[in-house]
Amino acid sequence: MKKRVKIIAAVVICAAIVSTACYIELGTKNKKAEKPVISTIHKIKKSSLERTRYDMNLTLNDENKTITGNEVVKLKNNYGVDLKELVFHLYADSYNSKDTMPDVGKKRFAVTQEELGDININSVKTSEGVKKYTQDKEVLKITLKRPLKKDEEAEVNIAFTLKIPEGKQRLGYFQNVISVTNWYPILSIYDKESGKFDENPFCPVGESNYSESSDYRVNIAVPKGMILATTGVKTSEDKSGALDKYSFEAKDNRDFDMFMSKDYKVVTSEIDGIKVNSYYFDYESSAKRMLNLACDTIKFFDEKIGKYPFSEYNIAETYLDGGDMEYPTVTQMGNYNKLNENCTDRDLSQFDMAIIHETLHQWWYSTVGNNEFKESFLDESLASYFTSYFMSAKFGKDTLFGISDFEISDDNTLQKNISQDEPLNRAVDKYSSLEQYETAIYTDAPKVIERLRQKVGDEKFIDIFKEYYKNYKFKIGTLKDFYKVVEEQCGKDTGEWLKGELTGNNAK
Repeated sequence: MKKRVKIIAAVVICAAIVSTACYIELGTKNKKAEKPVISTIHKIKKSSLERTRYDMNLTLNDENKTITGNEVVKLKNNYGVDLKELVFHLYADSYNSKDTMPDVGKKRFAVTQEELGDININSVKTSEGVKKYTQDKEVLKITLKRPLKKDEEAEVNIAFTLKIPEGKQRLGYFQNVISVTNWYPILSIYDKESGKFDENPFCPVGESNYSESSDYRVNIAVPKGMILATTGVKTSEDKSGALDKYSFEAKDNRDFDMFMSKDYKVVTSEIDGIKVNSYYFDYESSAKRMLNLACDTIKFFDEKIGKYPFSEYNIAETYLDGGDMEYPTVTQMGNYNKLNENCTDRDLSQFDMAIIHETLHQWWYSTVGNNEFKESFLDESLASYFTSYFMSAKFGKDTLFGISDFEISDDNTLQKNISQDEPLNRAVDKYSSLEQYETAIYTDAPKVIERLRQKVGDEKFIDIFKEYYKNYKFKIGTLKDFYKVVEEQCGKDTGEWLKGELTGNNAK
């Protein structure tokens, strides 16, 4: 995400899932005890899955702003140890309280009931049964009756109801648009070192998305005339009934997200064989401007870093407050001003910087994943720096939002040029405020990246990121992995220097 600041910087299509030898076992639920959760695991003997797969059947109720749905998650235990439990993130429950809502706009001092969101687990079915389960602190935890063996496959069937909050948030509805993001039970990642699944909640500061690349098949029924911009590609539509029904497919994506409006119009282009769609409300010239910049960004980084690996990319205008937000193959923008179709170095706007930044997240976050909760540098700082890198390449070094913003004095260390007394990269819950996080990740850390470029030269600099992208495409990269690539390309001293700048050790 890039926060916009002043110019400087059921009907459920509740398909009954039929399974033999299936029985239901009651569990515990800390948060909504009046509605018991039922959990299910179905063991599959043969190993056939390339990656986790989500099959979803959904219905949007536009009147009460809920989505009722059923998801079947097919997964394989690739962790090399037997698993006694499975954990799913329920990020939508961060909207249960003003204190946990993601902070992308002005700070909330009070919220109405309509502004609160929620996900409720209605049932989960299993052929094996579970010892217990809980829905608490944005986590659904299932303790298995017998461990899931390494290399064994399983099937989890979860029925849920999502309450979409009112407001200009990442997840929310406002006026004529519904934004559905970070919204369904998504499988957590198991950490071999700690022997536990990740259970970090979605922090109000920054982002906390952390998931493996997976395959999605999504069927959704919506009111007549609703237009959808989503992750992946549309595979079918049926408008013959009382509701419009759509099917979507997304392969090797870390998440699945949707934006819906009856008022969407769309302009489309193609670059490097990729279809790019820009959904908008009123200003076609603004939508075309975002479309053109997205295409230019894709073309540039296809050649510089590595090819955008998906067949489509969508841009969706919403009323998101305080910034714009990236998701796999789709970007959520704020409400457009009227802009000229083509931009020049004399009329650059925050929207221009934002669409470039969010498009770059298709490289750093969507394709090469990372733990955003712990290592924001690997997605936000890289996207911020390369936004400026692109701006300078397109409009000149000293252009607004260019790399000159990250120039530093010629010192042995960057510590005199940055404003942080603590390590630049730290877990998002360790920043005292959104402002401190933004200064560290969007301004100070890119200064380190610019100094790295100055130290090693342009060719070696690009080689670092090409290699990192190639090695960790559709995988999870860590700072340790990144340091290793830097050392391989530029020597151990450079890797140690970079590590020292991000940890603050070079100032000691």
